[in-house]
Amino acid sequence: GPSNTWQCDTVDTGEGMGQFSSLDMDSTGNPWIAYYDATAGYPRIANYTGSAWSFLLGPVDQPSLDTGKHVSLALDDDGDLHLAYQNVTSGTLAYAEYVGSGGNCGWDSFNGYKWQCSEIEAMGTPTGYRPMSIGTDEAGYPIIAYQDTTGGSLAATLKMARPINGLGPPIPYSGNCGPAFSPPPLPRLSWQCDIIDGGSNIDEGGSVSLAVDSNGLATIAYHEHRFMLPASVDSLKVAYQRRTGYLPL
Repeated sequence: GPSNTWQCDTVDTGEGMGQFSSLDMDSTGNPWIAYYDATAGYPRIANYTGSAWSFLLGPVDQPSLDTGKHVSLALDDDGDLHLAYQNVTSGTLAYAEYVGSGGNCGWDSFNGYKWQCSEIEAMGTPTGYRPMSIGTDEAGYPIIAYQDTTGGSLAATLKMARPINGLGPPIPYSGNCGPAFSPPPLPRLSWQCDIIDGGSNIDEGGSVSLAVDSNGLATIAYHEHRFMLPASVDSLKVAYQRRTGYLPL
């Protein structure tokens, strides 16, 4: 950096290591980084302890699948880790929360399954860039902004996904995406996925960045590409949430 005011460290090395890196700071001011290991096909987590870099043991999600591309990391106010990423094998938006033990993915021989992983919804064919960004509200619930191309190669939409327990009140009885669970009397979907912006011949969300304020309201900056003749038009756009209670977004 200019006048040697920056310290540049090598955190991890290897073929395809460090792609799609995402950073957040904990309450002590130390950085946590989620990044993609292209050789192993899953994301890794590194954090700075004040004197050295430390790594969470074991994979996040299943190493037999290609998971972790376009990974985005957020720490909530309690210091819990939340990840959003693409499962390339299935072409879906995936979410993982670090639980330490008793989860359903992220196996290591010391703690068992350390992560709780959920498939949220299809987000288009596995090829190409599928940007996403995750944040958490004041209660620690995740908010994910992402690009959905399930409608085809054109007219990609910008969408938001949230667990229904973080939407209320009034909480809808059932969401429209995510894993199902079975409270009495009937099963229901546990997440709500809604279109924020999109239309015919418009590619929304080619790049996405999300932040959440102290009231739990999300703001999203994103890229828009309009397919027009004789020349296409590109724009920087911003979408911001106006209410904390549940409304169709």
